[in-house]
Amino acid sequence: MIISAHQFNTILAARLLLGIGVGIISVAVHLYLAEIAPAHLRGRSVTAFQIFLTFGIMLAYVVDLCFTHKGNWRGMFAMILVPTFILFFSMLLLPETPRWLMSKGQNTKAEKILRALRAPHLVSIEMECITDGLKTTRGNWGDLFKKMHWGPLCIALSIAVCNQLTGINVILQYAPTVMHKAGISSELAAMMATLGIGIVNFVTTLIALALIDFVGRKRLLMVGTGGVVLTNFYLGLCTYILPVGITQSIFILFGLLLYIASFAIGPGVIVWLAISELLPTKVRGKTVALCLFANGIAATLLSSAFLSIQKSLGMGATYWLFAACTLIYFIIAKKWLPETKGYNLEDIQKQYEQNRTTTMEAA
Repeated sequence: MIISAHQFNTILAARLLLGIGVGIISVAVHLYLAEIAPAHLRGRSVTAFQIFLTFGIMLAYVVDLCFTHKGNWRGMFAMILVPTFILFFSMLLLPETPRWLMSKGQNTKAEKILRALRAPHLVSIEMECITDGLKTTRGNWGDLFKKMHWGPLCIALSIAVCNQLTGINVILQYAPTVMHKAGISSELAAMMATLGIGIVNFVTTLIALALIDFVGRKRLLMVGTGGVVLTNFYLGLCTYILPVGITQSIFILFGLLLYIASFAIGPGVIVWLAISELLPTKVRGKTVALCLFANGIAATLLSSAFLSIQKSLGMGATYWLFAACTLIYFIIAKKWLPETKGYNLEDIQKQYEQNRTTTMEAA
């Protein structure tokens, strides 16, 4: 639809359908990886999605750079067909997750898949853990909003929304515009700088992959959000104290690279992993879907309002607004996000139930 479009409304409708498709993929992939990977590899497995996401962003910048001088936007969108076909046909080869199968009563099939994925002595243990986990919760939307889930659900929704309020998507989407505002007048030079941002995003995500199951989710998220706060403050400062020109553009580009690195090593790799680990099995899919919806609404509103906010407040104040929102994100991560490194998904669920029981007894 996009490639053949000749009217704005057609492109708008096609982008809406594309967004729905990407949203479904985002829910399914994070949930699939969280449920099928063993506890000691779950962090790295879910982070692999983020690695290929950032690699895709980097490739998109390369494609844009190739088509920029021709202004061929149809060619840019046509390239989407390549990864789409790869993903579609690859998914036909993958098994369903054992947790989902057991939730539907297909224990024999779940056991067969676990035997292909786990060491023999771990199969019965994991099946028992999954069975216990499925007994403690029911899988309808009403159960998601039960009092026992309020705490982790609020944390999950908060970090899903705050992840957008760091400004990451608008900075990635409007990177050439941000470069122009910083004094880089050449469109080709702006795209080259944007490509540099994509490369830093990809490389830092690789570093996060090596660290996530050793350093832990909570600590990496705190490091990343703290870095985003500082770099946003620095970017705002550069905008105010440096005159528009080559000097400001160099300092702004340096700050943006640090900003991207901070986001990639923390919020970029942690947020969906943390969300997929917070709630029990039978409401996990609904939690991820709800959080992705909240994240998407925040992204849409911020993307729609970004140019207006930037025009009203100025780019410097916009960076500081992102810094303030990310500071809230940092506080949430420090005070309320639990460390889930190395725990089975069912063990995380039991921790919340024990904490809730302790709180009730203390009251």
